[in-house]
Amino acid sequence: MEIVREHERRQRDTGATYQLNGAHISAAYWENPHSPRTDAVWLQLCTLTLDALSQYLNFTYAISRISAHTDPIALVHANRVQLLVNFLAVTPNRSRYVTFLEPFIYSHKTFLVRASPPAPGFSLLGPFDALTWSLLLAVAVMTAVAMAMNGRLCLPCMTWGDARRRVDARAITDLLKYYVRYVFGALVRQGGPWLPAAAPVRTVLAAWWLFAICASTIYSASLVSLLTVVRVREPFTSIPALLRHPAMTPVVVAGQSVVEQLATSPANSSLHRLLERVAAAAPRSVAKSLPEGLRLTLLGNHTLIGNALELKLLIIEEAEAVFSHEDDGEVTCALMLSSVEMLPTRMAWMVPRGSPYVRSLNNGIRAAIESGLRDKWLHEALPDRLELCRRPRKNIAVTTRQLTSVDLSGAISVLVYGGISAVVVLCLEKFIYHAHNALSEGQQWQRRRQRLLLMPVAMVTDDAAPQHRAESGTVDRVDI
Repeated sequence: MEIVREHERRQRDTGATYQLNGAHISAAYWENPHSPRTDAVWLQLCTLTLDALSQYLNFTYAISRISAHTDPIALVHANRVQLLVNFLAVTPNRSRYVTFLEPFIYSHKTFLVRASPPAPGFSLLGPFDALTWSLLLAVAVMTAVAMAMNGRLCLPCMTWGDARRRVDARAITDLLKYYVRYVFGALVRQGGPWLPAAAPVRTVLAAWWLFAICASTIYSASLVSLLTVVRVREPFTSIPALLRHPAMTPVVVAGQSVVEQLATSPANSSLHRLLERVAAAAPRSVAKSLPEGLRLTLLGNHTLIGNALELKLLIIEEAEAVFSHEDDGEVTCALMLSSVEMLPTRMAWMVPRGSPYVRSLNNGIRAAIESGLRDKWLHEALPDRLELCRRPRKNIAVTTRQLTSVDLSGAISVLVYGGISAVVVLCLEKFIYHAHNALSEGQQWQRRRQRLLLMPVAMVTDDAAPQHRAESGTVDRVDI
């Protein structure tokens, strides 16, 4: 047997023996009358494990059943039970009264939700959510306005010739209409009949083209993915999204370890706010048993919080209501586990504090895990049809989400940097324009000053000319 060979290898490597030498262990199983089908699966897993450990460690055992009205932790704490074979979650509160053995199952807390029908493949607005579409519209309009304003501000600075000056000198409303068409045309990879003459406008236009290429590529890729895969729609994809959901009520089962784990979470965390949401919705949010929480989840407006493995097993309690057959003979599951994972959980057996069997049992459990027997036993105990509720109904299917503004932050940053560059180019053109004007005015003033200085000399020359002609006897000819 694999576990026996693993035991022999450990003895050779360490030189130690963990045999219990024929000891008899009084074990107990705490049964739950509300979920008999789940109890049968758990008891099968515990029996497989305990049988292998008894052969590995050389001990005998007897399993007694504890009723649901009895506190099993109190019995173990009072040493009335030497080994509790229920795989319970390890919590600090329970560890104060009993000793947990080596964790046998590693799981996490999650949500059980009602499965929605697969989303349609093609949706024109599907790749982005409503906020992202609104942001794209606002950015496009602001870019068109920025181009029109830059074109008017740069009009005095332009040195591109009269033809282009006349084009950019049109009314601001005409410019705005043109740039709006140009901006939205770039999103569908079109353009305009002419390029603007002003350098700042061209800078903004270059940044907008980069942004439009990135945005349209992301949109096209997301749209293709919607057509090639089957989408599974979840009511929420994170704990904050659940807290914002107006119609979804989180449900917990009284006495479950998840209540203690949520209560010990930080005060300002989303886990603590989730507990506050549960407390605010009480008593509708507190179920007396796991099957009652499952029936609430089937209504569609509740989600059950619990251990992922326990929730998978819980589905078989209401198999008639959860599983159905379609016309093509395919079996579908009305429930599914959420993709949200939280609160990693260790599940283990427990013994009284100071038990002499702790070291030997821990060694046997580690040998079962390392040899792969643990995974084999779990696969044999869990029904195969539970896999239908763990993944979508088709073979090729993924959980998709709409893209948000965060996914476009890189493309938007390109547009922002382009706007900053356009402002720098505009300021530079304004500076060059004013410097050129100042230089031209200085040159004109120098020429005007020179003319003023030369005016007295010209006047003296003009006065002396008649006297010279009189002395020389010459008379100007007058044309009649």
